[in-house]
Amino acid sequence: PATPAPRRSPNNLVVIGIALGVAALACVALMVVGASQGRTTPSTSPTAVAQNEEVAALLDAGDAALAEAGGLPEALASYQQAREQAPGDPAPIERLALAASAGGRWASAEEYANELIDTTASSDSQVALGYAILADALHSQGDIVAAEREIATALSTDPDLAFAHAVQSNIQAARAAAARSTPEMDAALDTLGIAEDALGDETPLLQALTYNALGYTFAQEYMLSGNEAYLEQSLDSYERAIDLQPAMPLFHANLAALRSIEGDYTEARELYAEALELDPGYAAAQAGIGWSYYQEDDREAAAEAFDTAIALDEGYFEGYYGKGRLAFDAAADPEAYAAAAELLREAAARNPHSAEVQAYLGEALLFQGFGSEDNSDAQKAAYAESERAYREAIARNDRYPFALSGLGWILQYQERYDESIATFEQALALDDRNDEIYAGLGWSLYWTGAYAEAEANFRNAIAHDEAGTYASAHYGLGRALQELGRLDEARAAYESALAIDPDYRSAQEALAELGS
Repeated sequence: PATPAPRRSPNNLVVIGIALGVAALACVALMVVGASQGRTTPSTSPTAVAQNEEVAALLDAGDAALAEAGGLPEALASYQQAREQAPGDPAPIERLALAASAGGRWASAEEYANELIDTTASSDSQVALGYAILADALHSQGDIVAAEREIATALSTDPDLAFAHAVQSNIQAARAAAARSTPEMDAALDTLGIAEDALGDETPLLQALTYNALGYTFAQEYMLSGNEAYLEQSLDSYERAIDLQPAMPLFHANLAALRSIEGDYTEARELYAEALELDPGYAAAQAGIGWSYYQEDDREAAAEAFDTAIALDEGYFEGYYGKGRLAFDAAADPEAYAAAAELLREAAARNPHSAEVQAYLGEALLFQGFGSEDNSDAQKAAYAESERAYREAIARNDRYPFALSGLGWILQYQERYDESIATFEQALALDDRNDEIYAGLGWSLYWTGAYAEAEANFRNAIAHDEAGTYASAHYGLGRALQELGRLDEARAAYESALAIDPDYRSAQEALAELGS
């Protein structure tokens, strides 16, 4: 029988939380930040007045600290003191949730948001804000499915909350980017317009968080369409957030990520450094420096930056994720893939919400198992854990072609071909230009004896292989054609595989089997 083809090692980079990279597609209509769409009644601010003067003074002190460079820890401490002095008062909890969000401290924001939701004295508008902050924190940590659920609750509780509409726009934009869908991105931009119109007399911090969210949606549209007008809109939104709250590190880091998307890595690192000046313990900015070096293929500098991120905050996931990606890229044997998987497990333990971390854990385990002895306990264990990781990724982002494709491959390696075929078809429904998904589907069909269908998918894989380097697709085509009795065509396919990779042993053996 034909030797199963390995999944190709991926070379795409997606940066968690701050920016998501997607392929270019057609552009849609420009939306202007701040433009009125006819709404006449602005949303009121959900921020409440504290229950006593001492607590109010602590909140005022925290608000003042937020305006100062490096003042985030002091502000959080003041809010925390107010919370301790007035248990059950939602005002300090609300401030803690907002400040944690603006500081990019997503796990803390999630914790405080849940507390704000559950506090008996919280008003409906505060509960809505809690759900919106929770949705933003979950989305920023990589769980789109859970974020979508929470933002729906926020909007059903307070349909006029601008920040909630902005977060919903972010989630819709992420969905649109995953599916490369212009109509869905149109819907995200429509929601963004509602958020713009709803902005009214919110506090400067809540307005800044809303503009920051608008910047994210515009960035997704820019990466989807390539239309630089959206890049300018994203830049303008982040700069508005910075103007409102200049001391918040998240906004500077997001601006840095946008510069990385443009390929201006030097400026990106300068902006990340500014975020670190505002909050020297902000590990996400240090990790952003690591990703900028990663994108420049400076692996040594990237590793050093990721190590520094871990040293800044051992509990933050992204340094481990970055090191795991570096280890994965360099791996060439099961032991090296196992080491990469261990780093990715460390990242997953620190951020259980991340679909991306789970997907790459699945990748590392897939390659670890593929290189292990066939049918060994080690291979079976790696494959089983890989499948679990891919499924965890899909549970967090059910429209994630990369994870669906990986699940298709790992099901194939476990000889569960019908499940594999169905999974590859789901992946193709989201990304019908992906050569590897077509090839994976081709192999699963091949193993079921559906040779004509396999041929069609291998040809699609070759047609979508823009680099012209997918030797395995040509080899798979040859196997299907050979089974169909079209030996001259099969011979040509094997020769094409060997023209790409002269050392492709399976293709060499197949060609020798056919003879001259």
